[in-house]
Amino acid sequence: MRDGELYAKLLGIKAPWKVRNVDVRLKAGEVEVFSEHGGSKLVCPECAAKCSGYDTRTRTWRHLDTMQFRTLLKPGFVHDRLLSCAALALPG
Repeated sequence: MRDGELYAKLLGIKAPWKVRNVDVRLKAGEVEVFSEHGGSKLVCPECAAKCSGYDTRTRTWRHLDTMQFRTLLKPGFVHDRLLSCAALALPG
């Protein structure tokens, strides 16, 4: 089993998401897990219509350690809400 497959199973990452890369940095004592959306059409969580994604910035979260290594999750985010639904979801 490869690193990406192992971390996908450990973290419960399922299609359409996938682990793109796992970077083990021995000297830094870190494991970085990069994930991304698989490219299929997204569905708006408000109205269930198909929509395109936006804002694909990579962010970093600290996860539980893998052995003695800090584990950092770096998912490539894709927001999936239609702008018309996002406007309705705003408070006020």
